[in-house]
Amino acid sequence: MFRKFSLVIAALAAAASLSLFSTARADGGGGGGGYRVEARLTGVGTLASAKSIYRERMIGTTLEQRFKIQVEDFAPNTPLVVHINGNLFGTIVSNSLGQGEFNFRTVIVDDTPGDDAPPIPTD
Repeated sequence: MFRKFSLVIAALAAAASLSLFSTARADGGGGGGGYRVEARLTGVGTLASAKSIYRERMIGTTLEQRFKIQVEDFAPNTPLVVHINGNLFGTIVSNSLGQGEFNFRTVIVDDTPGDDAPPIPTD
């Protein structure tokens, strides 16, 4: 339970580092043993917005984890620094349309080969 609460805090921390307001939602995955936390982030006085999603599920005896942040309507080529629990997690640079995406996943199970999402850091 503490880990899941920490993930909600992590999603909200990502919102704070992007200077956006957020709402969060968590669900148990509809009985499939999965868990998902989603935070929708919106700016004040701007169209800029973001969505942060953390998902986990068991595949056999292996835990699969995925973490994604999507941003849109930012100024083109804007670096957006992502901090989680006060630690630098990465940087999203918006493209020429003001959009960007940041994906991490566990490396053990890959049911989506070719998605090129790097593994989630262990620290």
